[in-house]
Amino acid sequence: MSLDNLLPASYRDIPLHLRLRLAVGLLVLGVLGAILVFWLQSQAADRQLREDVLSMTDLQAQQLADAVARQADDLVRGIDNGLQHMRHDYLDDRSSFAEAVRATLKGYPDGTILNVSVFDATGESVYNLVPGSGQVYGGDRDYFRVQAERNTDQVFVGQAILGRISKAWTIPVSRKLVRGGRFAGVLVVFLRADYLQRRLARVARHEGDVISLFTLEGAYLSRSADLENALGKSTPRDRPFLGADAPRAGVMRTVAAFDQVSRIYGWARLDDHPLVAVVGLDTKPVLAPVEAQIARAREANAIGSGMIVLGLLLVVALLLQAARQQRKISENAVTLQISKAAFDASSEGMMVTDANNRILLVNPAFSQITGYSEQEVLGQSPSLLSSGHQDREFYASLWRTLNAVGHWEGELTNRHKGGQLYIEWLKITVIDRDDPVGRRHVAVLSDITARKRGEEVVWRRANYDELTGLPNRRLFMDRLQQTLERAARHNQCLAVLFIDLDEFKPVNDQYGHQAGDDLLKQVGSRMSMCLRGEDTVARHGGDEFVVMLATVSSEAEALGVAEKLLTALHVPFQIEDHTVRIGASIGMALYPQHGDNADTLIERADAAMYAAKSAGRHTVRLHCAESAQVSPPSTPPAPPMQ
Repeated sequence: MSLDNLLPASYRDIPLHLRLRLAVGLLVLGVLGAILVFWLQSQAADRQLREDVLSMTDLQAQQLADAVARQADDLVRGIDNGLQHMRHDYLDDRSSFAEAVRATLKGYPDGTILNVSVFDATGESVYNLVPGSGQVYGGDRDYFRVQAERNTDQVFVGQAILGRISKAWTIPVSRKLVRGGRFAGVLVVFLRADYLQRRLARVARHEGDVISLFTLEGAYLSRSADLENALGKSTPRDRPFLGADAPRAGVMRTVAAFDQVSRIYGWARLDDHPLVAVVGLDTKPVLAPVEAQIARAREANAIGSGMIVLGLLLVVALLLQAARQQRKISENAVTLQISKAAFDASSEGMMVTDANNRILLVNPAFSQITGYSEQEVLGQSPSLLSSGHQDREFYASLWRTLNAVGHWEGELTNRHKGGQLYIEWLKITVIDRDDPVGRRHVAVLSDITARKRGEEVVWRRANYDELTGLPNRRLFMDRLQQTLERAARHNQCLAVLFIDLDEFKPVNDQYGHQAGDDLLKQVGSRMSMCLRGEDTVARHGGDEFVVMLATVSSEAEALGVAEKLLTALHVPFQIEDHTVRIGASIGMALYPQHGDNADTLIERADAAMYAAKSAGRHTVRLHCAESAQVSPPSTPPAPPMQ
């Protein structure tokens, strides 16, 4: 069957040359239509590419604004700490005020703080750090008026001002002075605006980028570029980041009123102060690589449009490339599903955070260990788990290790959502460590609370007397050694008491060992109540106890504590239905008079205790070479039992 037989009869009736022309026309129309569609789609893709790049820049501007806001918050907080320190000394100890000013200045590079001034309640300066400033009136400045009018004690960051004497732009940071419940003036630190400018300029990536700090009313406090022309001026009032009700953070695209440059602006309010940090990223250098890419693509498309065959081959190549990309996407999706299944099924808690240490992802085991669901922790800092058991230096060391080698592992104590503490073993690995935006932290945590509690039980059994709950001989020796080392460093004295119970054996013989055990428990408790928190009483063995007085100022003080213990032990004990009276013989040795090591002190206190027993018991003996030095005699012993 011929091809003509498959065509409609009306088409077969058309002459061949007309059919060829028609075919050519249809082909031309088809190609032109395809080229037109291609160019329309290309332009749409170009627009989308620009939008994608700008959207990414939106995110970067917001992240940079958050970082600048935190940096500015830390700066103001640091200055405020100095203000409060200086204010305290100015109001309470005027003689140390100058030293407080110098200490505050040392915390910043030379020239950062231009002046420190104190104004009285009338606005007249009564102190100026800069010599030769003379008396300056500050009552008309906002840093004075706001503090004088407000009822709360808060730090205030005023508008940038041009110094009347220094002719330099400064940012005043002030705290009010209150004496006797009445407003007594204002303490002001004048921070050089160009210092803040240099800090902001570090964030800029391109020449046209601008980082600014505004008051909520729109007044410039600092600007990374063209600072002198900006200070004393305000941004337009229609900016969405101005005003008390403005969003805390956001992004906008606009042409700057100051220099007519198109920028993407990200802003973030400071957490603790009524200021807003704004990061403006120049769109021209951001889009320059994209525009170059688009220009090259259009040139290639123009050449391809002029060559039908090449255009067809290009379409085929693009389709094959798209197929390969789709296949790769499908394979990656399978790998991702497997990884997600392993992530969810892991018995260890897993957590992923971003470059700003905000939680992006957790698995079910994490929720089981911490008590927090995924919805509760997403976007939060892992610090919500902090128990306070690790100090700031611990976390600083952790981050130093992470930044240096890319991984860290160790033990720490965190707090469950329900409030209870748990001990975990934490492993952290850094992914894309050198990428400030794409950096990720993957943490794997295991709950080792049960294991640690078991270890703690073993440790307690090794260091505490099982009957009385007091430290045993081993723990006592360890504490005594540490206290001796401290006493040697600080030139202090301490005392060791060796105590042996009198009339204890008759209690055991008459009422049984259970009564004896109960009596030992009560003796330990009663002696503990006679001592300070820094002292230690331990069971040495049998009915013998040792006491360490960590610091004593004199021999009389140590003898007074010994007499207190002796008196406490003379008070009758109630054992079941029986009233029991016992006593004690106490020997005492002092550091450094009687020895400079633990064994010697205990040996000499023991010898002094035997001297006390030889002297008739129920008394105290202090070690001496002749074994003759005696504390005032204690109360005569009572009958041992009733």
